[in-house]
Amino acid sequence: MNTDHWAVLEDSERNQWGYVPHQAVGPLVFGMDRDAAVPAMAEQGFTAEHHDMGTWHMTGRTQWRVEFRKPSQWRSRPAVKCYFVEGAGLTCVLVDGLTGPQVTHEGIRLIGRVPSELSREMEVYAIEHDEGLRCSPEGDLSVYDFEIERGAQRAGDAVVSWALFFDTGRSRAPPGTSLRRRSGTTGRHRTPSGGPAARLRSGQSPFPPLADLFAEAVHRHLRRYEEGASPRPKLGRHGQAVARCMKCTLLCMSDTLPITEARAKFGSLVRRASHARERITITDHGQPAAVLINPQELADLEDALALARYRERQAAGDAATVSHDDVRARLGLEHG
Repeated sequence: MNTDHWAVLEDSERNQWGYVPHQAVGPLVFGMDRDAAVPAMAEQGFTAEHHDMGTWHMTGRTQWRVEFRKPSQWRSRPAVKCYFVEGAGLTCVLVDGLTGPQVTHEGIRLIGRVPSELSREMEVYAIEHDEGLRCSPEGDLSVYDFEIERGAQRAGDAVVSWALFFDTGRSRAPPGTSLRRRSGTTGRHRTPSGGPAARLRSGQSPFPPLADLFAEAVHRHLRRYEEGASPRPKLGRHGQAVARCMKCTLLCMSDTLPITEARAKFGSLVRRASHARERITITDHGQPAAVLINPQELADLEDALALARYRERQAAGDAATVSHDDVRARLGLEHG
């Protein structure tokens, strides 16, 4: 039996890449187009194979997958897959666990590792830096601020780690555009019960039980699927991770049209704002005049503005407060 198909490259045989979240993976810079990515990878000995993935029906934006291999790798498995979206450029980089480059971030090697060993290193890092952990639907742990999707793939009778690096475009949003995540989380991530340091100070283990993290991941995935922000369950693990990131990229995009063009396309523009959550800016004589936005996003913005104004009044000592007992009395609950 030929077992070369399952051979895992040693670190000394791999290209050595660094990673800066939301910016770059090795020579690949998020937002670059295919014409820039191909020569950048060629300098490291990779050849490219392009695949047109068609258009996303909600926005009509074309998507491409470019697979990179070393000429010496005769087998079909690509070492790196890059995903591009029209108008956004490079959005996702999937690095294969068997043949891909070694990507190191904060001293942690992410590719071709024994999954349990990598999870332990993630836990140690999270404790030392008081960061939160996230769990994939398959049970793989990663530090929130690493901004990666990771998983395990077969290597014969063993399994090794792969990783998906992504930037959905929020970090490249124009000045004045909110970078708030759709799920309502904040920029500094924590587990539901606080960071590891807070849990240790209270005498608890540094992280919630793995079962709780796993349940949270499954619920998050199901909720995003119901909202249309996760792929259909029939996709493989690689496909699910890529589809989540690319769809989020498409959902974050915006467009600008003059009022004369918007008038002719008004129905489709409303549907794009409603279903695809695009923000459509309409200009009059070259100046922004109105914005079409999903009503839920508008409600979120209004809530955030109201909260910011309340905190501003609270900091100035001008916020009116009502005691708990007074509230109960006004509601007729004083004897409840």
